[in-house]
Amino acid sequence: MKVKKRGCIKQALSFILICALAVIPIPSSGVSIDPEFFDEPDQYDIDIFEYPYNEEFLREDGPKPKEPERVFKADILEVNKLNSSVVLALERPTVFTYGATGGSDTKATLNGEITKNGGYAISDHGFYWGTSSTNPATKASLGSRAGTGYGKFTRNLTGLTPGTQYYYRAYATNSLGTAYGAIYPFKTLSVPTVTTNAPTGATASSGTLQGNISMNGGVAISDHGFYWGTSSTNPSTKISLGSRSGTGYGDFSRTLTGLSSNTTYYFRAYATNSIGETKGLIRN
Repeated sequence: MKVKKRGCIKQALSFILICALAVIPIPSSGVSIDPEFFDEPDQYDIDIFEYPYNEEFLREDGPKPKEPERVFKADILEVNKLNSSVVLALERPTVFTYGATGGSDTKATLNGEITKNGGYAISDHGFYWGTSSTNPATKASLGSRAGTGYGKFTRNLTGLTPGTQYYYRAYATNSLGTAYGAIYPFKTLSVPTVTTNAPTGATASSGTLQGNISMNGGVAISDHGFYWGTSSTNPSTKISLGSRSGTGYGDFSRTLTGLSSNTTYYFRAYATNSIGETKGLIRN
């Protein structure tokens, strides 16, 4: 029986050399095939053992096979029953990173997919994540995968810091090593950033309150306006200006009339999104 790789066939005694089709170079391997190989199961028991390519394996006391590996039908490039030959594709897995979903101020769901196992079972998979844009290093392992290992996978992260930029990438491991998907970013949500600006147009009985929203926290502004009154520590009369369209960024104002002369009033701007409300500093 012979095992070949795109025209590369080497035979010795009862053991056969395979030149593995791979994105990365790997040592030549000895292969023997289970008799049930040609019964078309989903997976095949193939004894694969590695050794440097020299004549050592020819000796009776040379390297011996390891335990059978599981090689999947999807990673068999060609089967020729007439001469009992097979072409195998052996490589690291193929894994993709997809965009994060379900984000909030402290949570996010990471997404990935394995589309090829490289000819071996998936022994580990999951994500690396963190705040580094070039090397997210916190490992979130999801362990091995049954069967071919193909398919999508997710990991829910909790306890994240609001308003923080994170990065992550999917990974998958088989007997030949670990493969990585592209690095993707996501940012946790936060309350808006709002500033109380100095009032304008003050008269004996009126004045115009001023505020600014510079960040929406990642979600729409559902309400904004001012709190005002005569308390210097907790102006409590609320003036709502409602939601804001688009990003919600920019200045806003409200003119107060009918005020008492010779009275000091205090006010602060506020803005609200689905995460919560934030207030600017108190001014007079």
